[in-house]
Amino acid sequence: MAYRGYMGTTYGAPPAAAPACSNAGIPTVQPVPPKAFTQDHNWCNKLYRVGDPGAIVAKAVKRAQEMLDRSIEELSRLRAKVCNGEMQDWVQNIVQFTELGDWLMNRLGVCANDIRAWTAPSIRKSPAEGPTVAEVIRRLIRIRNMIANNEIFYACDLNNCSSEDTWAFVNVIHHFEGNVLVCDEQTPKEIIHLCRAFWYPKLRADGKPVDGWIQDEFRAQTIIHEASHLYHCTGDLSGSSTGVAECVAQLVAIMNNSPIDPDYRNRCRVSSQCKPSTAPLSGFGAPEPVKRLTQISVKFDATRAILPKQRSGARR
Repeated sequence: MAYRGYMGTTYGAPPAAAPACSNAGIPTVQPVPPKAFTQDHNWCNKLYRVGDPGAIVAKAVKRAQEMLDRSIEELSRLRAKVCNGEMQDWVQNIVQFTELGDWLMNRLGVCANDIRAWTAPSIRKSPAEGPTVAEVIRRLIRIRNMIANNEIFYACDLNNCSSEDTWAFVNVIHHFEGNVLVCDEQTPKEIIHLCRAFWYPKLRADGKPVDGWIQDEFRAQTIIHEASHLYHCTGDLSGSSTGVAECVAQLVAIMNNSPIDPDYRNRCRVSSQCKPSTAPLSGFGAPEPVKRLTQISVKFDATRAILPKQRSGARR
């Protein structure tokens, strides 16, 4: 008989005792190459009033990797403790006492107050099974390895962005199987196109540019967001699952005390149930057999950033 956890999410038959965690399907965190970012992957030679575009990209890439590493390490540490039987009471109260628990359950659809969501493997046996912590870890590692292994090319593209508020975009070739968007193997080389807002801090109401550390944090979040599109074909939509790029990027942000754009915070929708409530891709509601190239972008307004409680304005 299938076990139904919080809000009816199915996790399979309950064992007599908490099972040991299965790490099947969770990739290895690969070592960073001697040169984690190289100039041949930066297609930005000169920009007006930008002294060294390559250095800016390198800093953003390094920060994105650091944020992902910290998130992966913390989730893996907590999962190991739960599987060792050390934190059952903590699991029952995680949503009440921690922002991480609230985010996992009410934004990503993971029943974080159910021990089986922590002990279950990263690959679901069927769509009826709820998402697991191991699945979140697996997705973060895939994105992290893509960024850390110098697999992405970064291009200056100030003239082809959808608006002045666009920080970056990627091009993804996809088709639909039923109502499900599927990325094709013919997707172009992993290129993140960096727009004007990425390079030039926006002016606040007082005429001064946003603080440098806020701009840097959003640059790193931009890299994570777009890498999620490239690797996992996550949607450019509002929803509450690991299938939403902003849910992935913002989980990493809150685990690293990074500021969040309030508009994009709302794109990772609050769910009343710990299960995915992701809607079909905005603008791609109907099935279509024809393959198409779609531009998926990210827009932030750094002047409206919600600062973490641990920060007052100066980066520690």
